[in-house]
Amino acid sequence: PIEIEYLALLLTSIQESSRQERVGIIVAAHGSSTATSMVAVARKLFDADNILAVDMPLEMTPSDILESVVEKVKAVDEGKGVLLLVDMGSLNTFGDVITERTNIVTKSIDMVSTPLVLEAVRKCSIFYTDLKSVYYYLISDFRGYTSKVIAE
Repeated sequence: PIEIEYLALLLTSIQESSRQERVGIIVAAHGSSTATSMVAVARKLFDADNILAVDMPLEMTPSDILESVVEKVKAVDEGKGVLLLVDMGSLNTFGDVITERTNIVTKSIDMVSTPLVLEAVRKCSIFYTDLKSVYYYLISDFRGYTSKVIAE
């Protein structure tokens, strides 16, 4: 009976952890495969499934890309909001519009890089992490993976 109780507790905790929500991530960048390449690296290194890419070829209009980003935000949202990692320009203005249209809370960070994507995935893989804390950590504390000392 004790072993049955222990196994029941173990199975219940596994079931609960599989239902826990995470912050979703969208990487959006100009170019035909820029975002896709960064997301592929993150997926390979972290086995992440809460991240999607949106590439913005220069021929596409911002309104067409907005529609694509809105659909991806809906797809990746698990209930804790979505972090938008973008490179520049109109992509950085989408957050408020997306939140208004979908009621999904978003935060945007521009100048996306592979280290930024990796750190966002690492932080968002923790179930108890919320969008606001990830966002503020990435914009204020994260400085990349190298520790250069600047000599004057």
